[in-house]
Amino acid sequence: TASSGTITSNQATITVTATGGGNAAVAPTLVQHVSAGYDVGYPGSGKVLVQLPNPTQAGNAVILGVSFSGVTSLTVTDNIGTGTWVAGPRINGAQYNQVFTQVNVPAGITQITITPGAGTPSSPVSFVVSEFFNVATVNAIDVTTTTTASAPNISAGTMTTTVDGALIWMWANDTSEVEVTNVASFTKGSGFTLLSTQLNVPQVAQYQVQGKAGGITPSATVNGGNGGSYEVIALALKPATAGQQNPQAMRIVRVQTVFVPPGSRSGRFQFPTNGNLLVASWIGEQNAANCDLTAMTDGNGNTWTQAGTDAIVTGLPANLDLWYTPSATTSDTMTGPTITIRNATSASYPSNLFLYDIVGAAPAPFDVFAKTSGTQLVAGNLTTVSITPTTSNGLVIGSVMIDSHTLKGLAMPPTYLADMAVPLDKDGNLDTFAETNGYGHVNNATANTPYTFIWTTIFNNAGVGTWAASAAAFKAP
Repeated sequence: TASSGTITSNQATITVTATGGGNAAVAPTLVQHVSAGYDVGYPGSGKVLVQLPNPTQAGNAVILGVSFSGVTSLTVTDNIGTGTWVAGPRINGAQYNQVFTQVNVPAGITQITITPGAGTPSSPVSFVVSEFFNVATVNAIDVTTTTTASAPNISAGTMTTTVDGALIWMWANDTSEVEVTNVASFTKGSGFTLLSTQLNVPQVAQYQVQGKAGGITPSATVNGGNGGSYEVIALALKPATAGQQNPQAMRIVRVQTVFVPPGSRSGRFQFPTNGNLLVASWIGEQNAANCDLTAMTDGNGNTWTQAGTDAIVTGLPANLDLWYTPSATTSDTMTGPTITIRNATSASYPSNLFLYDIVGAAPAPFDVFAKTSGTQLVAGNLTTVSITPTTSNGLVIGSVMIDSHTLKGLAMPPTYLADMAVPLDKDGNLDTFAETNGYGHVNNATANTPYTFIWTTIFNNAGVGTWAASAAAFKAP
């Protein structure tokens, strides 16, 4: 039999449909998700720092899927260090793909460090991270499956669960690289909810809560592309009453980092969403003056508006834009956003678009905008834009572009949290990860109080050179 229920928490509503036998009272429920993929510029050595938009909630479960080229093993640690990361299913084929889990997590994990083992790591590099509550805190993994599948129909193969109401989580990653920039979209499997997609460095993540225990074949469909080869991993986690939803009313649910290849004049993406405010943070580095966004659209017909004006780095071909869509119509099947880029060239530098899916925002959410620029010629933290929200309990999104070295994070965590992945063992340049720049946010607890983005740096022995930063504050109801 089929059953359904609606879970409402802090203005985020998620409908869970079970095919029978499930216990909706303990249905595993999404807390947050992060996705990123990079096709060029990985520095070829060392660790990668992945950063979460919210501190984990005690007792929850975290699933990490990571893909490297050129390695044969990976280890995972986090900033709290009291839990255990369990190395799960892996495929060591054209790339090294592996899933790690940590259940009954401590409160406060915001940073996850991935360390390559033997080999020489290289591009492409990609990862996804999901946090859920209502997942068993011991012996949580029920069953797993792995396979290599050719597009368009990519399947993890059939697995047989042993408990009702299991969390089924699937991740598929293109390892052939023939799909790069050619995939039009992904279609989720029957009964699944999309977590994230990447089209330029193709990957897809999705989940469902299975009703009755038994056989299930997690699968998805690649639309467009060139029939690439995907390494697919799926696992089932047992349900239990455990953990909790993030109590912050206005918060980020998803962060999706989009890699924009050099010379692109437009970009087409697919951003699964369920919030009521979407924000896009752009740093364009296409080696042209005024390399900004002139338009944004999406398949749900939302109206995208630029917050404030461009921030421009003196002497560099870089622009910072912040766009948003208020009272957004969202869904996990939303196509887009599609962007139009001004003055793009065939330069060697890629750009990045950070997409934020936010719940609990006011219907008319935009509050204030600020920008600034400068030059740093001494080592140390980089103090950038300051902004004063006029209302309390809102959310401020900020970014900064620098000329040299690498930004690692934001000072004063967990009040301020960075959102970008960081290569930790090599000095930055203009084509690694988020191009060494900074993307982050702060939940402003008070009104009429300045909030200042202060960035920590690495390999910074004589300053980062010229920089520019901007921030936009958004209101809660």
